[in-house]
Amino acid sequence: MNIHVVTKCGHTLFHPEEYIAASTRHRLSFHTYGAFCSLFRAMGPVREPLPVPSLPAATFDDDNAYTVPTLRELTYPPRTAPLLYPGGESHALTRLNDQIVQRAKWVEHFEKPKTSPNALTPSTTVLSPYLSHGSLSVALLFQRLEAITKAAAKPTLPPVSLTGQVLWREFFYLQGATIPHFDSMEGNPVIRQIPWERDVSVISKWRNGQTGFPFIDAIMRQLKAEGWIHHLARHAAACFLTRGDLWQHWEEGAKVFELYLVDFDWSLNNGNWQWL
Repeated sequence: MNIHVVTKCGHTLFHPEEYIAASTRHRLSFHTYGAFCSLFRAMGPVREPLPVPSLPAATFDDDNAYTVPTLRELTYPPRTAPLLYPGGESHALTRLNDQIVQRAKWVEHFEKPKTSPNALTPSTTVLSPYLSHGSLSVALLFQRLEAITKAAAKPTLPPVSLTGQVLWREFFYLQGATIPHFDSMEGNPVIRQIPWERDVSVISKWRNGQTGFPFIDAIMRQLKAEGWIHHLARHAAACFLTRGDLWQHWEEGAKVFELYLVDFDWSLNNGNWQWL
């Protein structure tokens, strides 16, 4: 078969191996966010988003043989909650335009800690599902943010700005690529070895929003129903499960987030649970 395969780095601004090489070349560390930001500044310009490839139309003898299976065919239960964040590049680009391009002043003054976890509509962009599934180019998002930032008189800066959130994403991807056993406590050289408990009954009540603590229960029920919760809500639920109250293993919480989050991302999920 005469098949020519072309691979490009597109899920992050730079490939982790590029960061590692630059770290050696510039003698810069990257295991704290501040150190990583110094390394990022030494990387040079971010590559331009790749254009849409021109491909010949595919033809099949049986068009029905290659249709996307329905959720019912994949044995998923019927959806009862509204579909708040439909997938696909068209929806991603619409949301990018609505949340970023058309709100330059909001982007200019954005500070993530000042957003609200209990707002009736999300107080952040909710672009994370589209980045996670590859429906939105992180290079395109970065390009749009940089255009607004450069035109602004006094924009907010990392780590609280929207550009800072993109850099947090890059940071956790690099940690996931370089730290052994990044998704576990045992064998992970950078986290504390804590004798967490694994009480199935306790974890189940937390997972199903049955702890008796209204705020925590509301968070977990929203997570199951909608697949997305604000980052401060994630922090509250995670803290409650672990060091804050229940003293259950963070690995069990990470599994629950992996199951329900529509923006689940291996590096970010495990990185944030460990950061907590």
